Amino acid sequence: VPAPKSVAVATKHAVTVAPAVKAAEKSPTTSVSGYDVFLSHDWGKFTIKGKDGKAGVEIQNHDRVKRINEGLKAVGLETWFDEDRMSGNINDQMVSGIDNSSCFLAFITNNYILKVSGEGPNGKADNCKKEFEYGERRKTAKRMIPILIEPSAWNTKMWKGSVGMCLGGELYFKMDEADVWEDN
Repeated sequence: VPAPKSVAVATKHAVTVAPAVKAAEKSPTTSVSGYDVFLSHDWGKFTIKGKDGKAGVEIQNHDRVKRINEGLKAVGLETWFDEDRMSGNINDQMVSGIDNSSCFLAFITNNYILKVSGEGPNGKADNCKKEFEYGERRKTAKRMIPILIEPSAWNTKMWKGSVGMCLGGELYFKMDEADVWEDN
């Protein structure tokens, strides 16, 4: 269970994303959906500097996105998050989740960019790649919202492959502060 401070900070971040989600939902190409957002992320980990600027804090990416998911739900958004919704055939569930969501949130890390490009350990069969490419076809960049959660991935000019092509020119939401994640 996340510490209350982390949930509060994640909720504060969710409040900043909510208007972008609502604007995308009003897009004329948006169909009736069951979810406001589909959350796409990798399950890797990375290390960031602590509040003191020195000590490394290991971040479990799924745990970070889980906290943000709780924040999104706390501000009234209906989410499709793998831990909550995945059962049965993985591909069918991802397709259904994307098709039935108004927006696609891409949680950007260096590992996510690598996996979407097909250069991760699972190559072109990676679920991040499948989700992102299907999401791009179904939602277009107008309804895909990049959320930066790894500080070293801030330079959009370094985003390669599909992430760079589709979202590299878009404004992103920055949710990479160490104080949100230090009490893992």
